[in-house]
Amino acid sequence: MKLFKTGILTVITLFIISCTPTKKDATNEAEDEVNNQAIKTTVEPDAAGAVLMNIDFNQKFKNPETGTEELVSIVPIDNPGKAINNIVDIDKVILPYKKVNLLIDYPLDKPALIEITAEGIGFTKRELIAEISKAYHKIYEEEENTATVKTTPMDKREGLINRNKTNGKFGICCHDIADLAFTGLEVRKNSNDVTITIFVES
Repeated sequence: MKLFKTGILTVITLFIISCTPTKKDATNEAEDEVNNQAIKTTVEPDAAGAVLMNIDFNQKFKNPETGTEELVSIVPIDNPGKAINNIVDIDKVILPYKKVNLLIDYPLDKPALIEITAEGIGFTKRELIAEISKAYHKIYEEEENTATVKTTPMDKREGLINRNKTNGKFGICCHDIADLAFTGLEVRKNSNDVTITIFVES
């Protein structure tokens, strides 16, 4: 009977110890909470307000097969120079706000919200293209500087040549900046801010 009671006490003690959080667990929970808060500093679509407008970047393109003039809307992010020359209304002010937020979430695990300022009374398509390209270059640079898992050089990649996932500030995966292009923008407005979502393709 004494051995039986001792066995019960041992089981209860082990159960209590296993249910008590260790310092390491508590630290991890605190870190997770901070990380979640950091991710939530970006704007979800509903919080960004109602859709104000959509902006295209139509370029005149002559179809070599039909000989007819068509419109395409795709702008390379890494080096948009060639596309700019053919975009319709490239220097017309289309977004009449001095400051807006760029919401960049692809191909990022942790989205970035970047405020940009117009040179004049509002943004032209030329300015928006330049700001988007600059923001992406900055994000990719910061990712590389803060990552311990670095980007594998192109000549060292095996099998699929997609970019490996890095663990820096934004957590970028699968696409180099040279892979990315955007086809348009969605502009939302709430009582405080104007936020631009970028339609990115790869």
